[in-house]
Amino acid sequence: MPPKKTSPPLDPDAVFLDFASQEAVLLKVIVEEAKKLVDICKAAVPELEATGAVSKATLLLMRSAIRAVVLLLEDWEPKAIAILRTNPAFVSFVRQAAAVLFTHQNWCGENSVGFPSDIAHPVLSLATEFKNENKARRGQGNASGIIIEISDSSSSDSSSGGAPSTTDNSVVDADITMSEPTPSKGRGKVDGFELEARSR
Repeated sequence: MPPKKTSPPLDPDAVFLDFASQEAVLLKVIVEEAKKLVDICKAAVPELEATGAVSKATLLLMRSAIRAVVLLLEDWEPKAIAILRTNPAFVSFVRQAAAVLFTHQNWCGENSVGFPSDIAHPVLSLATEFKNENKARRGQGNASGIIIEISDSSSSDSSSGGAPSTTDNSVVDADITMSEPTPSKGRGKVDGFELEARSR
């Protein structure tokens, strides 16, 4: 049998430089798609309140945004990812993407809306690996992490009362939190939300 053809090994320095050149755009896309998911969820609230379900069109919009986030990772070949695993900026990128997906998954669970786990799996799985590796390195110590939050951006309204709920996605990292709009409880108004990404 002829020997298997193998591709030449990647140059780690070149891989790191390639990621560094794209990092800003990748993070921008994550934020944009997260905002898009929040807007879709906010628009779905009246549907949920009226029928207890969302339309097929809404589900397709959600899947499209989720797919866009996942594609950011799938564009990197496995050999490159193996090299980038040691790059804190890449780990941060994956965890931010996972925070968006885990939050939406929780929102879907709370509102009985189907979540495409098969599509989101590559990002969620890798983020969980990173969390476990980080935990193993640091033992029981507190690890610094990434926070992605959805905060109420609307002006204070005494008639609405209360603050939007927050979901703690501790499956990825204890420092990752994000929330999405939920059907109002006896209120006619849905609060406005904005996404903020920061590290600490």
